[in-house]
Amino acid sequence: MKKVTVTAAFVLSTMTAPAMAQEKGPQFIWEPVPGLTSANIARTNWDLVTSDTINWPDGRIALVTYWSETKNHLTMRCVDFKNKDFQDTGALCSQPAVLKR
Repeated sequence: MKKVTVTAAFVLSTMTAPAMAQEKGPQFIWEPVPGLTSANIARTNWDLVTSDTINWPDGRIALVTYWSETKNHLTMRCVDFKNKDFQDTGALCSQPAVLKR
């Protein structure tokens, strides 16, 4: 049996790629927001819309959360990476941005 390594970035990009290919008009991508974390967002006036996890066989976890701020019509996607002991090992939040061609 062949062992396959899949990164969270690959999984997340393949989840959105088919939908983007069918859209007309401007194409959107998730653009990273340096320094922003889900902990920062949770402390402000944002609403948690949904969350899910990606689990690896070695115990690592990626916690994916989507946030909404209705006053300014903003959406944010955050990915928090945890080790097998559920300690933070990284985080990245992104916002929708128009794909420049």
